[in-house]
Amino acid sequence: MINLPISLTLYTTTKGHFGYKDCIKHTVNHLKDIAEGCFTSEFAHIKTCEGEEGEKTRQEMTDFLEGKNINVLSTTKDWNRKRNNHAIEYFADMETMMNNNDVHQNRFIFFHEDDWIINTDKKLIQLLQDGIKLLNQNKEILCIRVNADIDKDTSKATNIGNDIFLQNENYTPYGPTITFQPTLMRTRDWYAAVRAINRSKLRLTQHCELLTGYFMKSIFSDSITPFAFFDPNVINATHIGSEEFAKENSNVLL
Repeated sequence: MINLPISLTLYTTTKGHFGYKDCIKHTVNHLKDIAEGCFTSEFAHIKTCEGEEGEKTRQEMTDFLEGKNINVLSTTKDWNRKRNNHAIEYFADMETMMNNNDVHQNRFIFFHEDDWIINTDKKLIQLLQDGIKLLNQNKEILCIRVNADIDKDTSKATNIGNDIFLQNENYTPYGPTITFQPTLMRTRDWYAAVRAINRSKLRLTQHCELLTGYFMKSIFSDSITPFAFFDPNVINATHIGSEEFAKENSNVLL
C-alpha cells in the first residue's frame, strides 16, 4: 500500500448542518472506502459550541473519528452565520489545524469539509499522484480542487493533462480563485496564507473564498491563473450539507 505525502485536514462542527449532526459520518465512511493509501496522516478539527450539548456531540464525534484512526483537534467557540462571524471562526480553526506540527510531516494537505462526498470511477490515489506530480513540476500552480458535481463545465478552463484543468482568467465573474471543495495544496503555502489572513483586517469584510484566493496568489504565484482542478467528468464531489439532505437522512442509522 502506497502512502502519499499528504495530510488529510478535515473540518467539522458540533452544530452540524440544519440540525443534522451526522454529515461527518457519511463523509468519512465514504472517504475511507475510496482513499486507501492516499494519506500518510489524517486529522480532523471539531468546532465545539452550544454548551453542554455541544460537548456531548464533540465527544461522540471524537469517538467516531478516532475509531477511524483520525487524529482529532478541537476548539470551543460559538459562531453564527447571522452574526457574520462564521468565516472568522473558520479561519481560526484552519490556523489551529495548520499549527499542528504533525500536519507538516507531509509536504501536501488535502483540505476537506465534512459535507462533501467524492465521486470517481478512477482510483483516488492515482488522481492525487498526478496532482502531486503537477505541483512538484510547476511552483506557480497553487492547488488542484475537486469540483462540485453541478459544476462540470470546462469551457472556461485549459486542459493541462492527466485529468487536470487550469482555471482561465474568466473562470468566474471574480476571476480564478480557491473554493472550499476538497482541494490538494502544498502544506506550507496554506499554512502561510491562513496565518496572513488571520492577521489581516480584510477577513472582516471580504468573502472567505475570494480572500483565500487573493492571499494564495499574491504571496506565492506570479501567474495570472494559478488555480487548477481535476476533470469534473472524472472526479467530482456532491454537497450533502443541504437542508434537503438533512431532512432525508435524519433517521438514517450509520
